[in-house]
Amino acid sequence: MKKLLAAAVLLVALAAVAGAATTAGEAGDMLPFHSEAAILQFHQVPVPAGRCTEPLPAGLSYLWLTKGNGTHTSTHLGTGPFDFELCVYGVLTDPGAPPPANGIPMGWLDAELIWTAANGDQLLGTAAFIGFTAPPPTPGWKFIESLTFLDGGTGRFTFAGGSGQGLVENTGAAAVYDGWTRYGNTDK
Repeated sequence: MKKLLAAAVLLVALAAVAGAATTAGEAGDMLPFHSEAAILQFHQVPVPAGRCTEPLPAGLSYLWLTKGNGTHTSTHLGTGPFDFELCVYGVLTDPGAPPPANGIPMGWLDAELIWTAANGDQLLGTAAFIGFTAPPPTPGWKFIESLTFLDGGTGRFTFAGGSGQGLVENTGAAAVYDGWTRYGNTDK
């Protein structure tokens, strides 16, 4: 009987170890990602030197850097802070005016997104404007942005990767992201 009990305990322990070795999130596993972010505040500031350097089409300029924060509820992270910065570009109409009165915005590039988990681990991403769900000012139109997860997060997201898409409310008050990610504490 003792041998049978010991064998059962050993099988349970082996199953637990095997399960831990193959849990979702190991480097290489692609997992669905969904995040709903509520934007609490954002403001526009002049573009700092060295930021917003991606080339733009002729006739367009970087107008300002938008910085914002809020909260998110996301798969693999739970609920926590959401922070972002994005480089807004468009037609410069008044070079001497402070943002956002200096031009007509047309999109953004070089957005940096940070989702923070309840334990402090951070998932990093970049995003760029790719279009609209409907032509503005159609009721309910949203911005569409591409999303890429980057190495360089913290904790279990140190070697994160993946991609997706975001839908951002035209008021800037909320965003929803869907895609695929992989993460884990091991190198790729």
